[in-house]
Amino acid sequence: MVASSLAALIEARARLARAELAALRDRLQTLSDALATTETDRSAFTALVDNRARLRDRVLRDALRAIGGAAHPAMSADETQLALEEQAAVSAALEERARRLTDDSVSLEATLESVAAKEDELRRLDARSQMLVSVNGELAVLRDLADESSRVTMTISELLQGAGATDAPAATWTWPLRGVITQRFGPSALGLEPPVTYLGVRFTHFHDAIDIAGSLGSVVTAPASGRIVFVGHLPDGAMVVVLQHDDGFVSMAAHLDDTFAPPPVATGQRVARGQVIGYVGMTGLTTGPHLHFAVHFNGQPVDPLGVLPPSQSLP
Repeated sequence: MVASSLAALIEARARLARAELAALRDRLQTLSDALATTETDRSAFTALVDNRARLRDRVLRDALRAIGGAAHPAMSADETQLALEEQAAVSAALEERARRLTDDSVSLEATLESVAAKEDELRRLDARSQMLVSVNGELAVLRDLADESSRVTMTISELLQGAGATDAPAATWTWPLRGVITQRFGPSALGLEPPVTYLGVRFTHFHDAIDIAGSLGSVVTAPASGRIVFVGHLPDGAMVVVLQHDDGFVSMAAHLDDTFAPPPVATGQRVARGQVIGYVGMTGLTTGPHLHFAVHFNGQPVDPLGVLPPSQSLP
């Protein structure tokens, strides 16, 4: 890779990251406004519930006065029923506002995480641009990319420490994305692929996943049932979803979009096979939209083609 093409790639990634950051900040403002509105609504409904409670107390006092022969008239049975129904309706509305407040808070937290990841990526890209203008800058950038790739590999290994052996029956898996496989699992000639020990053999460059080409925004689904154990960014800014499957395998979908169509799942959530877990993006260290799909068992990488049905387009 010559310095000019490396500079062009860095600049292209920076332009995309800046556009995504602007969109994320717009969403952040929208969510903040929605959060404030919901909090105001919740306060208003809380006041209404308090008023209805005082009305209920008045009904009881009026009833007691009526029994004691007081001149003050008690509320009719219909009025009493109406008051209680109104109180129940307002209480239900209050619960709905509280649920919306929780949902908005979760969305706000996820968006803040995406903003931080995007800002980190822009800082890294800016630093690499500065490196390129210095003596031996190209070499420095390539070393930096290799180091980042190694950090990502370590993080992936930590995330994919699965439960391993299980008594559960073998699951029937489906492809998380339909498309052409652009890079297969195994030893690689690409210099940016990190070193990996596989089946006791140390490889200098190894791709411990498969890459599936897909257009931006393409749906990515859960290949088998299980529980979401992580939704977030890798050190290089790639948005990932990690699934602990019921049969003991662990899978990871990487380079997902985190701006225009962020993953619609959360950590701890159970998902069924075929359920949408994300959308193809260009987050992290990538030159084009695709899905990086990794599978581990007992903490060791597994060729995804060994667990997926043999019906996908291969190179």
